[in-house]
Amino acid sequence: MNKFRNNFLFFKQSLKSIFKFKIQFLSILLLSFMSVLVLTSSLTIRDRLNDTYNSVVGNVEKFDYQLSDQLSFMKGQPSTNKVSKELMLSFLPKDSRTVIDSNETININFNSIYGRTFITEAFEKDNRMLNTFISNTFNEDDSSNWNAFTSTAFFWTTRMLMLESFYTDLDLYYNHDDSNVNYLKNVPIISYIDEIDDKSFIENDLNNIKSNLSKIKFDEKINENNEKFELNDLNNSRNQINDVINIQNKDIYLYASNAFSSLFAFIREFLNDSNWKFDRAFRGKTLFQFITGQDLTKWSQKTENSNWIVNEKNKLDDVIEIGKIKDKNYIYVNSSTSKNDVYQEIKKNGLKGKSTPIVAFIDENNRITKASIENINLNPLSMNSNSLNDDWSGKFSAINNSNMSDQFFASLFSERNIEWVTWKQNNYSAFEVDSPWTNNMINNYRTFLKIAAAYSNFEIEFRKEFSIFDNLNQIQYKAVVLDEYNKTNLKILNENQGGRLPLNKGEILISEQYAKAHNIKNNSEIKLGPQVLTVVGIATDTFSYYPIVDENVPVPQYKNSAIIYASEATFFPIVENSQSSSREQIVNTTINYFLWSKDKQVEKNIENFTSFTPFSKNIKTFNESAYKMNWTLQPSIVSGLLIIMISISIIVGITSLLGVIIYIKKMVKSNIKQIAILKALGVNSLPIACSYAVIGLIITLLIIPAAWITGTFIQLVFIKMFVPYFSIQLSQISISLSSLLIGVFLFGFAIIILSVIFAYIETREDVTLMLNKVGKIKQEALLINWINRVFANSKFTLRFSLIVSASAIKNTTTTVFVIFMSSFLVFFGLSIPALVETTKNGYYNHLNYSNQHRFEDNVYNAPLSKSTISYTEDLSKIDLNFKSSPLMQYYANPTYSYDSSFDVSPLSKYIYSKNQNGTSSITNTFKYIVNDSSNAATSLNNDQLNPNSTGLFQLVTEQFGNNFANGIGSQFSVGMIDQALNVIMNSYYDATAYGTNAYSRINSDIENYNKFNIITKNLTDAIPMILGAILGGGAGESSGNWKEDILSIILKNVPPYVERYLQSPSRKEQYGFGYNVKKVTKNEDSLATNISVKTNEFDNISLTGINANQKAFDLNNSKIFLSEKTASEIELLVNNQWDMSKSIFENNFVYYNANTKTLTIPIMPNSQAKNKYDLSLNKGLENQKVVANQLKFKSKNDNEFLTLPKQAWVYNDSDFLNSDYYNKNLSIKDLDLDIHNFRTGALKDTTYLDPANLDNNKFTYKIQYSEENSNVILDNSAYMFNDFAIDDKQKGISYVRPYYQYENIELFIPENLISKDTNWANESTKTPDKSKYFKENIEATEIPESVKNAWESMYSDAQGSKYIKIKPYSLSYKRTDYKNKGLGNIIEKESNYVWYASAMRDNLLKQEKDTIKYLNSNLKIDYKVVDILNSYNASMILMDQKIANIISNYSLVKKQDVKNNVFEDDPKVKAGHTITDNNGNKIVSEFDRYELHNDNDDIYLNDWTKMLSNGEKSINYSQYMWSNMKYSNVEESIDLTTGIWQGTSENNGLLMIGQSPIGNISDSYVKTGIISSKLLSTEKELIKQITGLAIILGAFFIIIVIITASLLIMLIGDIYIASLQRFMILMKSFGYSNWKTQKYSFGVVSVLSILAWLFSTLLAAGAMSSVSLILAWYGLAIPMAITWWPFIVSAIIIGLSFFGSLSVITRKVRKGDPAGLLNETHE
Repeated sequence: MNKFRNNFLFFKQSLKSIFKFKIQFLSILLLSFMSVLVLTSSLTIRDRLNDTYNSVVGNVEKFDYQLSDQLSFMKGQPSTNKVSKELMLSFLPKDSRTVIDSNETININFNSIYGRTFITEAFEKDNRMLNTFISNTFNEDDSSNWNAFTSTAFFWTTRMLMLESFYTDLDLYYNHDDSNVNYLKNVPIISYIDEIDDKSFIENDLNNIKSNLSKIKFDEKINENNEKFELNDLNNSRNQINDVINIQNKDIYLYASNAFSSLFAFIREFLNDSNWKFDRAFRGKTLFQFITGQDLTKWSQKTENSNWIVNEKNKLDDVIEIGKIKDKNYIYVNSSTSKNDVYQEIKKNGLKGKSTPIVAFIDENNRITKASIENINLNPLSMNSNSLNDDWSGKFSAINNSNMSDQFFASLFSERNIEWVTWKQNNYSAFEVDSPWTNNMINNYRTFLKIAAAYSNFEIEFRKEFSIFDNLNQIQYKAVVLDEYNKTNLKILNENQGGRLPLNKGEILISEQYAKAHNIKNNSEIKLGPQVLTVVGIATDTFSYYPIVDENVPVPQYKNSAIIYASEATFFPIVENSQSSSREQIVNTTINYFLWSKDKQVEKNIENFTSFTPFSKNIKTFNESAYKMNWTLQPSIVSGLLIIMISISIIVGITSLLGVIIYIKKMVKSNIKQIAILKALGVNSLPIACSYAVIGLIITLLIIPAAWITGTFIQLVFIKMFVPYFSIQLSQISISLSSLLIGVFLFGFAIIILSVIFAYIETREDVTLMLNKVGKIKQEALLINWINRVFANSKFTLRFSLIVSASAIKNTTTTVFVIFMSSFLVFFGLSIPALVETTKNGYYNHLNYSNQHRFEDNVYNAPLSKSTISYTEDLSKIDLNFKSSPLMQYYANPTYSYDSSFDVSPLSKYIYSKNQNGTSSITNTFKYIVNDSSNAATSLNNDQLNPNSTGLFQLVTEQFGNNFANGIGSQFSVGMIDQALNVIMNSYYDATAYGTNAYSRINSDIENYNKFNIITKNLTDAIPMILGAILGGGAGESSGNWKEDILSIILKNVPPYVERYLQSPSRKEQYGFGYNVKKVTKNEDSLATNISVKTNEFDNISLTGINANQKAFDLNNSKIFLSEKTASEIELLVNNQWDMSKSIFENNFVYYNANTKTLTIPIMPNSQAKNKYDLSLNKGLENQKVVANQLKFKSKNDNEFLTLPKQAWVYNDSDFLNSDYYNKNLSIKDLDLDIHNFRTGALKDTTYLDPANLDNNKFTYKIQYSEENSNVILDNSAYMFNDFAIDDKQKGISYVRPYYQYENIELFIPENLISKDTNWANESTKTPDKSKYFKENIEATEIPESVKNAWESMYSDAQGSKYIKIKPYSLSYKRTDYKNKGLGNIIEKESNYVWYASAMRDNLLKQEKDTIKYLNSNLKIDYKVVDILNSYNASMILMDQKIANIISNYSLVKKQDVKNNVFEDDPKVKAGHTITDNNGNKIVSEFDRYELHNDNDDIYLNDWTKMLSNGEKSINYSQYMWSNMKYSNVEESIDLTTGIWQGTSENNGLLMIGQSPIGNISDSYVKTGIISSKLLSTEKELIKQITGLAIILGAFFIIIVIITASLLIMLIGDIYIASLQRFMILMKSFGYSNWKTQKYSFGVVSVLSILAWLFSTLLAAGAMSSVSLILAWYGLAIPMAITWWPFIVSAIIIGLSFFGSLSVITRKVRKGDPAGLLNETHE
């Protein structure tokens, strides 16, 4: 009992001792509290974030691939990507493919000679299939027309026979283990069936099929000779019996039924296609034998053609390689065989039991030159018609339900027979929730992909969604259809608040971020278009945990975007109503499907998968997909956050432990006298030491639980910071017992143990030794002697202060060291937000651009592969100019409506007219349109009509057809047509009477508007036809409003995020659709040329050529730019036209050194590239090669292709120079021959132009010249445009000339370089006259000199050669009526329209990326660093665009901004002013009224700048037409938001809209011309959000660091003061003032502490800066600049901590009585 009582007293005394040092004690408590607080908050935040993450995302493996299909689902309007599937691929072994040079196509074997399958069994097992064919030789339809294979019975019977055969083999495979059906192991659908657990359906469904077939009489009324039609069970059109009620597995049954229907639709096509020409008699069994290759005699039928019977000797091979010698069995034809003759050759041989036999074209040496299956129509296998635009994407949407309900299943089989799906579309119900036919198609789509995935060893998950833009509220929604998910986890985040899944129509779930931002709760209503939706829960799912609405903008924008979840029934009305107007219009839905590989052979599996889905081009790996953020972002942030917070917790905890040790020692020292007495009385040291565990107990029992509770609740504050980025369940709290256990058992117990240990160490000495320590001052003799010696002559006060500090040297150094470390930590902590902010601001130094776009690379030796340029005003300026009035909406500036499409539209600027008196004139096309006779009011008499009228309808459709047919540089918009309205409304006189005697009439606004309405009647007819021809599938039926017709079809191609920009009428006017048009905002955008270079040090360096007038970068007169003159000299040098003995230099920089034959190119890397490539000023890099896309031609050596010189192409301009128009209008004015010598593209032989320099937009398929008596006559209604003739001093003239003709483009190739055996004319049976486009044996003296020089410079064999001449773009290749086809060029679909397309497909020309071959082969190229750009956002090396284009073999031609001068420059009468009409009436117009410009004045202008939009100022923003990149200073990405311009992946100057497929190399369709975009504004916003979050979190950490450092200083300062406390008391008792006492005591340590702060701060600044150096070492540059405020704040914090602790701790000494204080120290 006494022992317990003694221990209790010891604890009580220790508890009392604690309060002697309150500040130190509180510091330790606070440090301990913060350590556990940080630990608890970090673990609870982690657990809180991971709780939702793990339940939504974490338990789902990362997908391997994302694929997307866009579904238009507007009748007749499939989307631009193809999604159709050939269902029969699921039933064929993988090796059952036709393979032509590794290109696989479906092949169906109908004869068992190629191997037994259920298909061969269906055709061979008995005569039922044959009898079905024979019975359907003729069928009678409702109109008594006799057609074959159209009966309902035919499709029902053949399909049922196939089903029976298929299910029979399944039964043998699964239930009887029959080796005869082992082929099924390689059939894809078996992999799918393998995953079905219950396979009892096979036997059940087989019995059902057999039961149905047993009711059919297969041998009744079979008329072999077909002398008359006999109606029987096999050919009637009655509703067929389908006992499908008992079908067990409806999915497989229905899918197989569809597939087998498509097979027999494919067979029937041989009779529908007139190319095959089967005789009507016997064609049932004839077709059977033609396809199967069967010998019919085994069924007692007469054989129709013995050549068709297949045997072991004549059976056909499936695989062929072009270039091989004839050795295997194919259908062989000569290389010159026409397509029609190929049909007959196939018919002669028969298909030999194959669906797609290979036709091999051979030359006279029996070498295979070409192989094809194109004569076989495979469209029915995809259940599509022969329409080029028929595709599944127009037959169903992502919203359609594919669930196999009994009602849905029965509807298909009982209501009508499903064979209709192979060719009819009128039953697709676009806006019906449960249309059985539409749902059947989506079931086919999904099942096909499931089968492909199973066979390719993937798991698959579908995600159906679409985007809606709410115009009224400016909110973008992503609508996700709730579906059956195996992988995706959908989580209701507010379930405890009543959140639930939608149960009824009109109920939705909504994303947490949007709900929080707009205070949306359960039962809140959202209006979306006309629909009112009820929110029943807040939700997220696996793919929306990181809540982005648009994949193209991967930044959460929770205030104006939301994700909503609902059923198909809820979404259908929204989609349906969206079609009624352009508001909230939804024209595309998307099915994303994700693949998870079941093994590690991911690449092999995806290759296998894509072989089933050749149109699935939009494939993204996990790392390429924006959805990866759901898996990667939070774990990265949580891991980083946890590491930082736990590190801080450990640092603070260690600091607390050190504080406890110091505190224990101080307590023991203060009680040393009492302890010594106790020990003298015989008390052991251990009980005394244990009493000092009281501080540990207080921390363990009070502080740690308090810190744990506080840290647990702090998560509620911090967790909300993550809500914008992650979908977190807010209505919960995470409790981390691990942090409590760690705090108690690790930290708390550690304090207790350490307290006891160190107390024991301090109290274990002998009593005598302990008492001797009291009041003993240890003298440091050596140090004091040194001070006396060194400072002997110093003032006493200094020496005295030094000696005092030396006497407590241990405490002095400890204090200074603590100041040093604290200063380092505080400054380092403060520098983090400072560095983050300065780094963020400095990251984009010297960059003015907001967006960057990368376009498809040009093909440098394909002259029309470049794009044209559309110069536009700033959109904000245009939008502000838009006005609304009761009469109409319009632009105050009448030329603005046409701004986005002017000079790039399909309509020419001028029309050429020949007058009756023999004179000629030009007229602006829109003046021509509005005064045309087809638009004239009935009140006008014939005298008032323009004699040259052609009709608006004809003019518009003709120009669209002739100028838009090859989509290489043209665009249209609503505003293009509205230019006609402006011409009428803003004309002072009556524009509709322009060119007539009635032109002087002045009309009121309403009169003018009524006249325009007459024009719109023609537009209503013309526009839908044009759009239907161009965009495929048509615009559907016209709405009667031509603007709405244009917008509805254009909006089909609009990405969702663009819709927000299309709300204002102005934006709708400006929105354009076209091909290969680059938009340039005047004085804001800069086109550039990016090239790929290999140097002596690096394999692939990207160089960016920028124009000297660029606005993207702040370069301050950089040294990289050179003059036009020097650039021209370098171009001559590279093209081998320069005297190599003459150097080229400018401004003391030698570009070409004649001595070394080296071209040196100045470059400017930015800081990032400087570090990445270890570049420095004046460092040189040696060029080894420049790689670019190029055309190659087939040489005389087998399989060798040589580079085509770009100079091989020319434009023959002789018709213009010899025309009556040139002679009468231009040559008489052009006395200096400016036009002749300097017109755009003029070569030395001025008859020819370089087509690479000609504007793509100014080419037409219309033949504009004719010959009369050997004179070249420019035809009436020729298309005209403004051209320029500018010399090398930038002086020149402007003139009007006719459009260039595609017909005049010529290509020359030396005959010495090509094989005589190769048919370079490449004519076909449809070639009417090859002399129109092809000529051979041309002497070298007869070709342009530039062409000859180029060929001979590049190839020595070209010297002395004769040449062939080809017109690659001539329509005469396949047509006789090609001179003015107009819209026929688009709507008359044709394959290989022109020689160029045919040559690419037939391997005469080939396109590939390879090293550029220069004409000057002796030239070396180097690069030299002349300047450094201080920017960091990406690795970038700049150079002059002129040189970039030269070494890329691009042209240096610029597109000029031509003036839209339909009116005179200034209005005659301003809007609102009074006008007097012809009858004396006063008119007030709301429009500025102008006089129409006299277009004939434009024919020849002495000053070319007068034809520029802004005069000479226009030169300052003119851009090079050859470019592949763009920097835009406009924050809005106008290339994406103001129009769609498309191209093909080959981008080689050929995009025939009427050709199918459009691609001339690949089978791809058009795609957007922008291949990648870097939206700097979006990037900056994301960085801003992330840095803001980092700074907030960093501030929390910094506060902890600062508090920790401050408390540590106070602890150590107290120890220092305690060691000098008796000295200070004595000094005071001797009469020294407080100031002198503190100066002697703390002067030295204060000075040393200030120095320690300064040195530590500089060291920390250096450490922060070293991060930049370390990153630079690894090639990454960051603009790390330390700002001023961390220095000041650090000084204040350290100063207050140090001097504040001195002030607080010395207060008792300073204020107390010396005698009393001295007495206390002896207690």
